[in-house]
Amino acid sequence: MAQHYMRFGRYDAAISQFENSKDFEVESELTDAIYHHGRAHLELTNIKEANDVVNERKNTDHHKSNLLECDCLFEANEFEKSLACNYNHRNRVVQGHKTDDFQNRIDMIEEIMSKTVGSKASDCLVKQRKTIPMLKNESEIDLRPLWKKRRDNNECDVVSYEDIDESPSESIKEQIHKDKNFNFLARKYLGPAAKNLFFLRELKKHNAFILPQATGTDHQLESITKSCHDKIMKNLQMIHARNPIYSSKKTISTHSDSKNCAKQRTFYMKMYLNRREAFKTLDLAKQLRNERKFNELLRYTDKILNEFYQMCTVKEFPRKFEFVTELCNNVALAYIDKLRIPSNSMMVPLNEKMAVLFNVKIMQDNFDDVEYEFGNKSTFRDPLKVDTSFIIYREKKTHLEQRLTSAKYGIEEIYILHEIARHELINDKLDDCKVFARRCEERSCEIGSHIYKFLAILMQLKAEILATNIEKQSELLKKLEDAVTPLKSEELNQIIQIAVQINELQLEGKQTARNSI
Repeated sequence: MAQHYMRFGRYDAAISQFENSKDFEVESELTDAIYHHGRAHLELTNIKEANDVVNERKNTDHHKSNLLECDCLFEANEFEKSLACNYNHRNRVVQGHKTDDFQNRIDMIEEIMSKTVGSKASDCLVKQRKTIPMLKNESEIDLRPLWKKRRDNNECDVVSYEDIDESPSESIKEQIHKDKNFNFLARKYLGPAAKNLFFLRELKKHNAFILPQATGTDHQLESITKSCHDKIMKNLQMIHARNPIYSSKKTISTHSDSKNCAKQRTFYMKMYLNRREAFKTLDLAKQLRNERKFNELLRYTDKILNEFYQMCTVKEFPRKFEFVTELCNNVALAYIDKLRIPSNSMMVPLNEKMAVLFNVKIMQDNFDDVEYEFGNKSTFRDPLKVDTSFIIYREKKTHLEQRLTSAKYGIEEIYILHEIARHELINDKLDDCKVFARRCEERSCEIGSHIYKFLAILMQLKAEILATNIEKQSELLKKLEDAVTPLKSEELNQIIQIAVQINELQLEGKQTARNSI
């Protein structure tokens, strides 16, 4: 019955049938049953179980069982052990087709090892065969509690402080390279089935299967996703171990001249594609600026500087610095385009004119001091409610600070500093906003960017407007008058002069109020 299940591919049913019926009348029937039992486990990629079944009652005279033993070691990527096992069984057989079966496996394993290791690397591995296990033991991480580690090292463990070692985060370029290489590897070996692996990878990464309306099935879906993902990844690694990409690249062209021509052709193609992508990006960014779609422009610029710009090397994209400068200056010009003299500036009170002129939104408290009344649902405030605005603020700031560490050019650095200062201003973090705006001003003076120097001083002025510090506003307005001169813009000069007049009126009103007291 179990062999009937094996013919139709029902390996789970065959395994259960073999496990339930372990008593056989003839020794040959037992040997055949062990072979088919191990073969069923191997078909389901249960390599360890298949190896255990075969080695439980090993019969060296059974040819198929010997082949299955070698295949189990091969599928487990134990190429050396599989090679030794094939040699032992081949030497035991005198001649005939049984010898050919082992010889074919020996030839295949030797070819795979020559592709993966090579002739020079194999000699090095043989010489370092004693050093490699020592390095492996040193690199292993001890996951025991801290007091156990200190106990073994004869250290004081009366008070064990928990040491938290934050692993350094990978750069954006490394993450993108890893994702790109993984996608290429999956598409090369899995073909159209790579979409399934990408889908499982996204599910495992973002936990998209955890839904509020289906809380009972969370653990089941999570376990199914993890098992499917691990099984596909294991098979992918096994396929790559047998035919690695770097060995196939070397055998594409044996002649050095044709190989160099192919490399040069690929390099020029990358240069051409990067140039096309750069012009397309700049055209779309300028179009968004002309259409006054400010938020979309910021999102698009952040995406380009986070992905396309990080992946391109200077060799493949020689005008990389000019591209980044043009992109960042386009955002700065979009900020300046927003500066306009409002039509209702004369209708607002004097203490709000500066905020209206520079389009500064005065923050208001969102907390309603309402006393709770029993039975009145409108007065209830949930103390455990998650502050989503703070979470968004923290994630955005962390993202920008990580971007700041990977910035290669000064113009990109001052762009990120200005974005951090703007983000702090929106969330009413005035002190942090001033700190980052001053850093942006200093860095822009170093690289000679007049437009970002103007924007950095303007950001400090907006923070002082929210802080209602009139004396500090007058100092910053004097710096703005000097910073606006290289820009040669009459509109900006006019706006600054109006701001100076408003500031003088505010200072006179404040002085009059002091004298009256």
